[in-house]
Amino acid sequence: MANPGIRLAHALSSIVEARGRILVLGLLPAVLPEQVRYLLRDIALGVGPNDPAIDPDWNEPGLTVAEKLYSWNTFDVLAFTTGNPDKPAHAIPPYEAGDR
Repeated sequence: MANPGIRLAHALSSIVEARGRILVLGLLPAVLPEQVRYLLRDIALGVGPNDPAIDPDWNEPGLTVAEKLYSWNTFDVLAFTTGNPDKPAHAIPPYEAGDR
């Protein structure tokens, strides 16, 4: 039987790599305009006491954190569940998320 969780994981890995860099060129801007880079050059993120921790290696390499946050596309997985986590059945889940 096909496992929908594995199928979904592989589909996601063809869209975005393990460090958040988007692999589908059609989802990315062609270029980051110099004017945008200029406007974002002095913005410091993640330096305040209540700011969330920022992973500088996440997303597109070669961009500043501000450029990644404000001017580049990102792809996120907001939820991912297969089967029933409250009652695992030690078997392949019987349905895909869209079938519920």
